[in-house]
Amino acid sequence: MPSEPLTVLLGVAGSAVATMQILLLWSRPEIARWKGATPAIQATRWHGPWALFVGMLGLALAPSASDPLGAPSGLSSPIVFGAWVGTLGALSRVDLQVRLLPDRVCLLLLLSGIAAALLGVGLSPLESFCGVLFGLMFPLAIAAHWGGRAVGRGDLFLLGGVGSWLGPLAVLWVLILGAAATLSFWLVGHAISKGPAQRLLPLGPGLCFGALCLSMGTIGASGASA
Repeated sequence: MPSEPLTVLLGVAGSAVATMQILLLWSRPEIARWKGATPAIQATRWHGPWALFVGMLGLALAPSASDPLGAPSGLSSPIVFGAWVGTLGALSRVDLQVRLLPDRVCLLLLLSGIAAALLGVGLSPLESFCGVLFGLMFPLAIAAHWGGRAVGRGDLFLLGGVGSWLGPLAVLWVLILGAAATLSFWLVGHAISKGPAQRLLPLGPGLCFGALCLSMGTIGASGASA
């Protein structure tokens, strides 16, 4: 029996907010090492208690939900899907602020996807490993073809993490959606500012946006076919 929508929403929101808060704090030492100064990504004073309250409430209510989202990719639990959203949100925020995707967060996403596959959750181990390899190698092939640096190391690890959870075909769609979203946001910002050309946006937030759209599309398709 499907759970109440409010229970699912609280589970997703609680897990997302708590995960994002934890990962932002966990990323600070790595960013400080690369940038030479501690970035201003620490949460505001009210954000910490709010994250704790929403997270605990959501985590307390979410276990009553049994496969509420119907996703075949290991993201069906409200807690897991919320952690997925929170991870993508944390990566986007850091990349927008300091133009850097923390290796530790991207690798955590990658390794957790492989672990889920090995535990029989979501993709098969072969699909997950192929997704990782495709996510790491396909952008490098694009860069070699165009003779330039198309993506950074953090983008590669992020795509590998997406591949570990959603499979190799998803990597291609995330690249397409991410590039389109990044270009669209830049064009809109340039049109609104009506000034000189702005510097290019980092690709990471666009990739996270594409991964989120694709995972939600998978959920919708699965739920419709059930």
